[in-house]
Formats: sequence, C-alpha cells, structure tokens
Amino acid sequence: MATQLEHPYTLAYVQFHCSYLRLWLRQPELVRMHAVQVLHLVQQYDFPIWKALGTCLLGMADAQLGRPDEGLAPRMPTWRTGSTRRTTLREASAQE
Repeated sequence: MATQLEHPYTLAYVQFHCSYLRLWLRQPELVRMHAVQVLHLVQQYDFPIWKALGTCLLGMADAQLGRPDEGLAPRMPTWRTGSTRRTTLREASAQE
C-alpha cells in the first residue's frame, strides 16, 4: 500500500519493520535486502531515523552472514589504537 500511495516515509517505515521482523526470524539475507531498500530511500530523502536504523540492520545482517568486519566496523565510530589507522571490530573487542 505504501508503494501505491507513493509515500516514501511510510515505505521506509514498512521496509524497516520487514527487516526487523526478518532479524527476529533469523533470516539475515532478507534482513539485508530490506535494510538496503531502506538505505536507498534515505539516499533520495532525508530521513535520519531510518538511516540510523537501516544502517544498524544492515550491519547486523552482514555480521550474521559471517562478515562481522564488513558488517559492523565500517558503520561504527572509528576506534583508534593511538595511530591514524582504523581499528577493526575484532581488534577493538580484543582491547577491552
């Protein structure tokens, strides 16, 4: 219905909740698919909340698909080790 109404905010809302449901159902491929759709809408329209939530879900999906460094680390604030290079999620976890 959101597609028929051509209402992008509602479409982002629907895609986010579809992604979130798939997260609970442990279907990371579908989580990723819906999260990417949310982020495509965010590129066209300025929806900060959907950008944040879509980014989180995309990161969780990538992590569940066995790519934790690709999934979460690039989307989180930069951790520093005292140098200017970016620290990976594994390295940051090991430091704690």
